[in-house]
Amino acid sequence: MSTKQPKGHPVPKPTADDLEEEPVSSARWEALMERLDRAWTENRIDGKTYQILLEALDEAESKNTNVEGA
Repeated sequence: MSTKQPKGHPVPKPTADDLEEEPVSSARWEALMERLDRAWTENRIDGKTYQILLEALDEAESKNTNVEGA
C-alpha cells in the first residue's frame, strides 16, 4: 500500500496553528529549530531574519506550553 498522494493532490503544508497544537517536545519542533539554526550557520538568512523567526517560534512555543499546562 502506497502512502504517496495522488497526482494533483499536493500534501498540505503545516500551518502555524498546527504547530501551536503540537507538543513542543515533538520531532517537528526539534527539526524546525535545527533547520533555523542551520540556515543561520550557513549564512542563508541574516541576523535580523533569524531573530524575527526565533522570536516567533518562542511566542508559538509559549502559547503551546500554556495550552499543554492548562
